[in-house]
Amino acid sequence: MNQLSTNRHNRVSVALPTLLAVIMTAALTACTSEEHSVSTADSVEAVTNEQPVQSASPAYRISIPASFGEDNETRAVTLSETGALNAEFTTSDIILATIISEGDNQTATTILKPDKKGGSANLVPYSGSNVSFTKYSGTMTTAPPTPATLTGNETLFLEYHASAINEIFDYTGLYTDPVGTPQDGTLTNLSLYDYATATVQVTGITGNETDGYTLTTTEASFVNQQSMYKFTFTGLPSGVGVKTVVIHSDKNKLVSGYSPTLVALGTTVNILTDPVAYGDITIDLGTAASASNSSVYAALRFDPLDGETATDDITFTVTGTDNKTYTVTKTTRAGGFQNGKYYSSTIALDTYRAYTAKDTYTYVPIPENATTVTSTTYPWSTGTYVVKGDVTISHNVSLTGDVKLILTDGASLTINGYICGSNNTSYSLEIYGQDAGTGKLSVENSSGLNYAGMTVKNLTVHGGETEVKTNRSSTTALDGISSSGLVTVYNGKVTANSTNGCGITIMKSNLIVYGGEVNATSKGDAIQLYNSDSSTHTDMEITGGSVTARSTNGSGVHVKSGKGDKITIDGGSLTVVGGNANSSTNMCGMLIDPYNGETYILIKSGTLDITGGDAVSEKYGRVGLSIWGDITVDGGTFTVRGGEGSDTKNGGHGIYFATAGYLTVNGGTVNITGGKSANGVNGVSSSSIQTFNGGQSSIAGGEGSKAFNKDVIIKTDMKAYCSDSPNSSATTVQGTGSNVTLNYRYVDIH
Repeated sequence: MNQLSTNRHNRVSVALPTLLAVIMTAALTACTSEEHSVSTADSVEAVTNEQPVQSASPAYRISIPASFGEDNETRAVTLSETGALNAEFTTSDIILATIISEGDNQTATTILKPDKKGGSANLVPYSGSNVSFTKYSGTMTTAPPTPATLTGNETLFLEYHASAINEIFDYTGLYTDPVGTPQDGTLTNLSLYDYATATVQVTGITGNETDGYTLTTTEASFVNQQSMYKFTFTGLPSGVGVKTVVIHSDKNKLVSGYSPTLVALGTTVNILTDPVAYGDITIDLGTAASASNSSVYAALRFDPLDGETATDDITFTVTGTDNKTYTVTKTTRAGGFQNGKYYSSTIALDTYRAYTAKDTYTYVPIPENATTVTSTTYPWSTGTYVVKGDVTISHNVSLTGDVKLILTDGASLTINGYICGSNNTSYSLEIYGQDAGTGKLSVENSSGLNYAGMTVKNLTVHGGETEVKTNRSSTTALDGISSSGLVTVYNGKVTANSTNGCGITIMKSNLIVYGGEVNATSKGDAIQLYNSDSSTHTDMEITGGSVTARSTNGSGVHVKSGKGDKITIDGGSLTVVGGNANSSTNMCGMLIDPYNGETYILIKSGTLDITGGDAVSEKYGRVGLSIWGDITVDGGTFTVRGGEGSDTKNGGHGIYFATAGYLTVNGGTVNITGGKSANGVNGVSSSSIQTFNGGQSSIAGGEGSKAFNKDVIIKTDMKAYCSDSPNSSATTVQGTGSNVTLNYRYVDIH
């Protein structure tokens, strides 16, 4: 422990009060004994080397011209137009002047102040127009002070204090006036901690005992001994501000207090073993803390680092107005900080985003007991796991409980194996990111047991990037992600790929996407919702973000589920692309063939875009959307394209109703196109009638086919514009609210 810290009690109880009492008493007594004025010109006039004979207790007129040196930006407590803190004097500031002449084993002190506010001023007696210097021989506690007589060749060391004179430059608030007031993060309070020093040479003494003595010196150019900082913290929950901040230097370079005079004197005065103290600095906003305030100002002095390329890790521990603790560690620039500067920095705290609803999230502190993931961190039991830096686990990872995985910004976790929940246990996986969302989880199952890349009961993604690949030559179809419970994506990016199975399979539960990006690619179905239980639903709900499902040999989306399932698009987008035709007959862009009953599609807003696979070799082009159920479009954009045909094979219908399903358009934009010799909308039942109550719809059959093969109903205030060629004149059909047959290839309804 450093000596200044251990001797603080003695300094305050003995040395500091003695020094202050004697200085103040002697200085103020001398200053009020006789009033003499002196101009700046008088103080700098040339003097002879011959000094007058002085009395035993001389008092001096003094006026030291002073300014702040170049590149000092921190004296004032108001921001300039350039964002810096300008350097200037204020008349309430206090300067302690101490004789530090080389070889002099005595200290002599007095108190001065600026005579005006501004970038330059004259330093004059603190009270009245005369000063006396008080001298100490040895330590302060072993000999009483005596008046000092100057010779005219002294060196004066000037300590610049803001409003309270004390022995040290204190950054903790322990010795400030009032005593015990820490830095409170405001610009007003900042001035109490903006210390500066200067050194001047006494050039002569003129006058006599009757008329008084005049002391002349060189000009004082002050240098600030710390820098001013503005820290703006991000990552706090909504409605939470900063209450306190504790700042810590990993290399112990943060100065909590020091005596610049004793540093300048070296060891000539034995007051303390070590005149510099190091430690944490606390910024306590007190009554200034509010839910809307995330910025604090701080006066900090850092000792130089060991070398121009050296760095230091600075840890900020923030207590919010919610009384929770948030931490973050930042690395300084090479060489550290310079004193006498103004720094403004935005600092992201060690929190993660946790969503509670669409576009609604809070910042949650990373728990202190969170496990930092390493190459040997497996299996994962109930708890929080944090990924920092680049980590690779060359092993399968078992889930034995409810796991929270936090991907810090810029971090990367690679698992060469699979993630799989243990049998007969309750488990889930929640993946979180930070503000930038640049943390990444990569899972690749390319060997070993026949498991999906990720097998979970429930999967929730709040942020970051998750990429899961199953790259197997096994004849067993293995999925990228397989979940037997709810899959929810609030934000971030999820990519799932399988070379011989489904990209994403969800069994007996739902897929809900509130935001972010989901990409599923596969040889089999890209996204499959599977449920053989007719008493439960397996729904897909997309209210934000984007979902892309693309297959090379299967359906883009395949719903093979229970009764009454729903696919709802209400914001965001779903893009579905089926694989090109192969030996499989039940593949489409989107295939809905539930075990029991029907599945419904509802488009309120956003985009649903479906494309069937094209004809290949001797196989027909595939249907865009094959559905057992109804489709309702209230808004947004709904586009369906049947697969293209070939020279010898037909294409696919745009929409194929496998039962007496209905397409009802109440609004939005609808575009449906069939492939070669395939209808735009094809129904197998005569009761499969399409109804148009609003919006704008364009339906087209492929070459040699029709837009509809069944009747339609058009609302009375709408019309259908029909033709068999895009270049021919359109036939107008007025809506009647009753069935009408439209035997045309192209039909626009609005």
